[in-house]
Amino acid sequence: MIVINIKNVEEKIFENNEIWNEIKDLKHLKDQWKLGKISPALRHMSRKSLLDFLNSIKSSHINILSSFFEEEVVVEKFDYHSIKNFSFSNQEEIANELNLMESKNELYSYFSTYKDKDQFHITFWR
Repeated sequence: MIVINIKNVEEKIFENNEIWNEIKDLKHLKDQWKLGKISPALRHMSRKSLLDFLNSIKSSHINILSSFFEEEVVVEKFDYHSIKNFSFSNQEEIANELNLMESKNELYSYFSTYKDKDQFHITFWR
């Protein structure tokens, strides 16, 4: 099994030109990455394209990568958002979502809650 994450996506995907013939709908990300490698002023664009690739890849792309590498491929998405907002209609939904976040190890350092009529709102931030 091959695990693709922020540490190895550049080496495994972006530096391999043959893969991009298979996943043409994400080729714009490779073009952005290439621009960032050519020009130091656009280096941030190169890094952002790596993150965008990890977050925009779908199961169909994973299937293509699996057949390309002839191994099962798992992609670890990278959540770079610093704020998440949730709205719930009952307390059971809140418990389920918090348990799910905990199991994925996506807990944030800070949060605030408030209630608006029948809705519970929770805002998380890092």
